[in-house]
Amino acid sequence: MTTLSLNMRQEVAKSESSICPILLFTLTHDDLAEPIYISTDPTERIDDTSPSKIIYGTRSNGKEFIFLPMRAKLPSEAEGGSQLMKIELDDIHGAYREIVRQIQSPVSVTVDIVLADTPDTVETTWPEFLFTNITYDAETVSCDVVHETLITEPFPAGSFNPAYFPGGF
Repeated sequence: MTTLSLNMRQEVAKSESSICPILLFTLTHDDLAEPIYISTDPTERIDDTSPSKIIYGTRSNGKEFIFLPMRAKLPSEAEGGSQLMKIELDDIHGAYREIVRQIQSPVSVTVDIVLADTPDTVETTWPEFLFTNITYDAETVSCDVVHETLITEPFPAGSFNPAYFPGGF
């Protein structure tokens, strides 16, 4: 069960609020020199050293999460519909397409939820996700989101054999 702070519960229950929840993605992979940090909110200017390259993002617990607009397509509830969640990131900086070209296996992802007014307080964490089937074009990076334990779970889960059921043989 996920326990949320009183502030988070109050903000979620309001019909209107100036404080929004922010998703913070931490992407890790053996081929990456350092983790990639992505935010769903342009909370503040992170880098404005040049007028042509102003970067917005969220600072949380000493890390700078770069803002990238994104869309999520949730799994279908219809019979026979897709059971995968898909995410599309608008690569407005153009930096992540080069990284995607180098990665040939799933990327580990941890998702933290924070509130915009208290970005150092993590409300809840969703660990053990994988970005799989990563594709890209000139403007977007798309991927499927899979729970890591589901992808590594053996199928079928067990077998009916003398080692597991000695009394049955």
